[in-house]
Amino acid sequence: MLWIQVSPVKSKSHAPELEVLNEAGSSRGNRSFVENMGDAGAKSVLKQALRFTTRLLQVSSSGRRKIVLVISTLPEGETASTTTIDNMSVIEISQQHLGEFQGDVTREIEGLIYEQMTNAWINGIGAAPSGLLTGIAKFVRLKAGLPPDNQFEPDEFVTSTKGPWDVGSYATAHFLVYLEDSFQSDFVALINRKMADGWDESFTWQILGLSVEKLWHEWSMAPHPSPVDSFVIGGVLSSAVVANVSSICLLVLFNLELSDR
Repeated sequence: MLWIQVSPVKSKSHAPELEVLNEAGSSRGNRSFVENMGDAGAKSVLKQALRFTTRLLQVSSSGRRKIVLVISTLPEGETASTTTIDNMSVIEISQQHLGEFQGDVTREIEGLIYEQMTNAWINGIGAAPSGLLTGIAKFVRLKAGLPPDNQFEPDEFVTSTKGPWDVGSYATAHFLVYLEDSFQSDFVALINRKMADGWDESFTWQILGLSVEKLWHEWSMAPHPSPVDSFVIGGVLSSAVVANVSSICLLVLFNLELSDR
């Protein structure tokens, strides 16, 4: 009998098609987008954000047919949004926001794309706490090394640490960084995987084996609630860190004076 070994045919995984549409017309937001990034630049950022986000969340992009970035007019106060229907995700960025933004527009567009790309792959929408989902999107933005958006205020960060861990601000994002750095390196990916079947308060305990509320309390009560000592908020060094550094410098100078005597 003749045996013939046939190697299995590997199915090719296709990355989503990426497209950029500018529907901002002759608005100030359109001019800001064109001058600071443009269609080609935005498409390049989309590609980078897709690769970064899917790797961080440990998901495959092959099931998504198309991802479209649209610069359009959104309701007042809304900076960006994401909608996924029939395996196609549409990311919209507000032209009004870009026209009024006072900071680095290029970095802001990049940050919004990374946040909204996260929303295209995150599970638990409509089931998990909305603050947690927002915090995960901002967590990805932080991990990508992008600055906070212009809605962020240092005082608000401190205030939000007094609320629940899934408050949804940058405090939640930094807390997620802390959990990954200190306890479970892929915590966000694991909780996103669990949220595919809905939401349960026990998910965090199942992953960490610890009370996330207790960890949040301990972290938020720290002198400078940050996963790293060199915590910078929107370009402003935490006042608590400045105080700590100043104390250390004074101590070093005092010791040097003693050694010279």
